[in-house]
Amino acid sequence: MLSEHHRITHDAAEERVAKKLKERELELQQNMNKNLELKEMASHYKAEKEKVHDRVKFLEQVTKSLQYRLRDAVESRRYAETPQDDAQSSFTDPDRVRPVKLECKVCEERVAMVMMWPCRHVCVCVQCDAAVKECPVCGSVKRTSVEVCIPA
Repeated sequence: MLSEHHRITHDAAEERVAKKLKERELELQQNMNKNLELKEMASHYKAEKEKVHDRVKFLEQVTKSLQYRLRDAVESRRYAETPQDDAQSSFTDPDRVRPVKLECKVCEERVAMVMMWPCRHVCVCVQCDAAVKECPVCGSVKRTSVEVCIPA
């Protein structure tokens, strides 16, 4: 009887151990799957980090290049105009200067005081503006017009 009881106890203990072992194996498998998943995520993030790092390096190079170009442009502009160049650019040859005629291109009687839009020609007087549908200088369709004040 003792041996029968011993065998039943032994079998029950073996069952409990087998059940615990199976639970541990399942837990281990889940942990291994989670570990694999985490490794894949780490690999993905590492690849993303490399891409971002390469992009940052590229943008740093572009920034440096643009800074050099800007500095060169500023330097070249600084020395582009000498006082002699400036004096020559403001010189006007009296033989080449012609007075500007501000007479209306429609009636040719009054002073042109109206600017056509979008071409921006100042070419008609206030009275003729109402009848004009296109610019008499370039022929573009008048969208609107503006009276301008020209100092005498």
